[in-house]
Amino acid sequence: MGSFWHYQYMKGGWKMKKEEYSLVYKAIHGDSHAYGELIHQYNPYFYKIAFLYVKNEDAAVEIVQDSVYQGYLKIKILRNPELFSTWMTRIIMNKAVRYIKQNKKIVEYEEAFHEASHSEHVEEKLDLMNAVNRLPKKYKDVIIQKYFLEMSVEEIAKKQMIPENTVKTNLSRARAALKKMLKEDYFEDLWWNEP
Repeated sequence: MGSFWHYQYMKGGWKMKKEEYSLVYKAIHGDSHAYGELIHQYNPYFYKIAFLYVKNEDAAVEIVQDSVYQGYLKIKILRNPELFSTWMTRIIMNKAVRYIKQNKKIVEYEEAFHEASHSEHVEEKLDLMNAVNRLPKKYKDVIIQKYFLEMSVEEIAKKQMIPENTVKTNLSRARAALKKMLKEDYFEDLWWNEP
């Protein structure tokens, strides 16, 4: 699930595995081989994030490539190796959002929603996509991370570097916003609609 397997539980909480920490530390200090190894390990996860935003394979690959290059140029500014994946994820998300704005495309989310949404009507699917697109960025991000990337509240909090209660609040407000934008009976059928 996500990049959480790069961490292990130790006294005091979840910590990055020593091998991973060592690679990030070396990359920060100019070791291009270590950086390449990190990208090799994280690349499937990075691609998944980009694709969930832009829903286009070529664009997702380009976004990841650009993000990896930017990460290589700027990794020296990363002070805490533990935050490598969080830092890279933010770069990818920002580039994906910029791509969407520049191309003025509606992101197609219907495949990212679970089959159990039971939506048989094209109009309802379009309404759902448009509604998610209209959410403020912080709400759209938590919806994508929670229901598309299947991340836990704890993982999202770690990624975004915010308290878990803030994640829960953002999820609740995002669902409330979607409920106002969608037909109530359709919203109630969504598989991720939680009380």
